Amino acid sequence: MYKDDDRDDLYGSGSYRDPYDGYNGRYNGGYNDHHDDHGSGGASGTSGSDRENATVRLLSCATKRKPYATVEVTNPSSIDGRFVVTVTFKDARNLKIASKQEEAEVPADGKTIVRVPVPRRAPIAKVDHCDLSPKAPPAE
Repeated sequence: MYKDDDRDDLYGSGSYRDPYDGYNGRYNGGYNDHHDDHGSGGASGTSGSDRENATVRLLSCATKRKPYATVEVTNPSSIDGRFVVTVTFKDARNLKIASKQEEAEVPADGKTIVRVPVPRRAPIAKVDHCDLSPKAPPAE
């Protein structure tokens, strides 16, 4: 049976930094669920929620009047994150005109709207539609 000795509260909220720094996804207010954060499998760095991809949804593609795609980015993680959104601008024959990446800062469990401009050298008049992956990886 586990008995709380209160030492773990200082461990999680003091100045100590560990390899899981930034995870803090299970740290809400004054409650520190620190024991769950360092279970098996956490050492690889791949199971933390801070490494989850964001989901993206195209709201509008670029036009002559608005030379940017508008994308909604949703962060499924319980911590703030920065994600890389990639939009491919295509012509009516589905041929690639250009691709552009933008980083989006998204609050924990939140959404943000990002504008991804058509690159300057690309012929905006030829843009017919946009493609994007439904996932945006975390920025490094």
